[in-house]
Amino acid sequence: VCAKTNGKPCVFEQEITDNGETGDQKDGSGEAEKEGGSSPNNDGHSDNQFVVGAGSLSLLQKLFDLEYNESKEIYDGNDYRSNEPKGYYDGFQVERAWKISAPDQMVAEFEAFREQIKPVSSHELVELRSEYDDACTKFLSGEMSERNLKPLHSDKNEKMLLHGTKPEVVASILEQSLDPQMAADGLFGRGTYFAEHPVKINQYVTQDEEFKGGARENKYRSICKLHNKLYPRPDMHPGRVYYALVCRVILGSPDVTKERKGGPDPGHHSLLALASKSRDHCLKRYREFVMYDRRAIKIEYLVAYTRTKQYCGC
Repeated sequence: VCAKTNGKPCVFEQEITDNGETGDQKDGSGEAEKEGGSSPNNDGHSDNQFVVGAGSLSLLQKLFDLEYNESKEIYDGNDYRSNEPKGYYDGFQVERAWKISAPDQMVAEFEAFREQIKPVSSHELVELRSEYDDACTKFLSGEMSERNLKPLHSDKNEKMLLHGTKPEVVASILEQSLDPQMAADGLFGRGTYFAEHPVKINQYVTQDEEFKGGARENKYRSICKLHNKLYPRPDMHPGRVYYALVCRVILGSPDVTKERKGGPDPGHHSLLALASKSRDHCLKRYREFVMYDRRAIKIEYLVAYTRTKQYCGC
């Protein structure tokens, strides 16, 4: 769709899909497919994932949609690390997704953590950017009816946020969840970083190029383990995908900052790092939400998406 011709078709400057086509989403008709599998971790826990159908994919896609002006921000900023040339892609297409069923113990810990947090005051309530918040509302409404997804506790600042990750660690995350204590030390200390904008998380993902499952664990290790878990057949791997997690996160009382700091002040449950072009803000474009307690995080979906070309360059 050309943003400058009122939606009339025009020719893209370059095509980027694997098969040379324009990147229309593959047919995803039907309801959720059968369970992808489960595997125990060292603690005896097991993670289960269920491939979702076309309805859920459509709802998840809204969390990754970009307007034309937003798509131009993909290549801006010092935190952009891709080697792909500018203009190579300008959007994200959700190809496959899995509903994650966490071990009962982790779910109980999450709910107990939420229960112990007092409702936050009105001035502490966090509002997400409007486009993403609208997409979350539609997503939750659809999934609550289809998958009995529970509503968010807004009085505890419970949000649905995005986390970009690398294929090498996805299998471990699915088994052990996101643990801030296992994370590398970042701009705001050792924590798990979330965003409300897909462009932000896209800066930190790496490509999963092709199927590497089967009996090749000695060669591909964690990638092989992941592929055997998610793709029962080689042809189910979409090719050149990136992984993101859609997580239920309890912000509680957030410590709001515009400067770099190692964690929230006492009495706060999370860190909300503001973004601004002004010189006194360490983040220039997108806010970040940083969590420091594993119990405040519950993974709901794993998403495999591709980078696509949606707009022409005229």
